[in-house]
Amino acid sequence: MASGGMIPFQRDALRDSRKGDKKALNLIYQAVDEDVFEKISNATTAKEAWEKLQAFNKGAKEVKKIRLQAHRGDFETLFMEDNESISDYVLENCQSVKKK
Repeated sequence: MASGGMIPFQRDALRDSRKGDKKALNLIYQAVDEDVFEKISNATTAKEAWEKLQAFNKGAKEVKKIRLQAHRGDFETLFMEDNESISDYVLENCQSVKKK
């Protein structure tokens, strides 16, 4: 038996597994922007980094969903008054969109 109680085959498999994990972790690091990188930079495995990304994106999805619902409500309440000109209507709605 080799040192550490592993036979050479096991040692090679472990080394290859660690090497693959480091490559995957490096690819994840390269694929994200600086803000996200700061949130996952202390991950020691690709799996840990991936789980942090999933948790981070879950929160972002919830925020997007809430914003979409708010915008949908705004859209459903859009209507033009009978005495309102098209240019006034467009101007009013453009200003409303810019506020958000």
